[in-house]
Amino acid sequence: MPRTREYLAALERAGLRLAGARGLERTLETAVEAARTCLGPVGGMLAVLDVTGQSLSIAALCGMSPPTGRADGTLRMRTRLPVTDAVRTGRPVWVAGPRTSRPAIP
Repeated sequence: MPRTREYLAALERAGLRLAGARGLERTLETAVEAARTCLGPVGGMLAVLDVTGQSLSIAALCGMSPPTGRADGTLRMRTRLPVTDAVRTGRPVWVAGPRTSRPAIP
C-alpha cells in the first residue's frame, strides 16, 4: 500500500507539471521525468504520423538517441523499430535495451 501511495503522489505531481509545460519538447521532457519516478531510467519520443500513414516524423526526443532513419528525421513505417511497431499495432512496446523490444502485456 505505501508503494501505491507513492505512485499516486508521483502521478499527481506529474499532472501538475504537465499542465504547466509549454511546447512539445518541454511536455515530453516533463512526461519522461515523471515516468522516471515510477519506472526508473526511461526515454521517450514524440513522432507524428504523416497523412499517408507511410512514415513518422520525429518531433521531440528525451533521454534517448534518435532511431536510425532518414536524414530528414522521418522513419518509414515498414522499418522494424519499437516506435513503428507501436504505431502499426496500436499498442505500447517495452524496450529493455538498445536492441531488444517486445509488445507490452495488456
